[in-house]
Amino acid sequence: MQSERLHKVLGYVNSIHELCAVLGMDFFKTIKEVHPSLDESSSNQSKSISNSTLHKLDVSVRSLGEEKTKRIMKVWICWFNISYLQFHASMIDIFVLMYFHSK
Repeated sequence: MQSERLHKVLGYVNSIHELCAVLGMDFFKTIKEVHPSLDESSSNQSKSISNSTLHKLDVSVRSLGEEKTKRIMKVWICWFNISYLQFHASMIDIFVLMYFHSK
């Protein structure tokens, strides 16, 4: 049971570490907000693996994942809007060329 809980904690901590790296966030600050004993620099403290800690880790992973998705969507929307505007500008250029070339 304890080993299974520890694996869950390690999985969550690894996910938080990866998400923080992608998002440019401070991993240690984020993990301390979940539970101070999870900070690796406090290795002399025992690690808390309560249901509450597991829940907070899960919430943190979900929250960081949502933030990552929001940021990806913003980039995609900006790219789409630029591409859309470039497409319309190109169509106008083609129309102008066709219109004035035929005269």
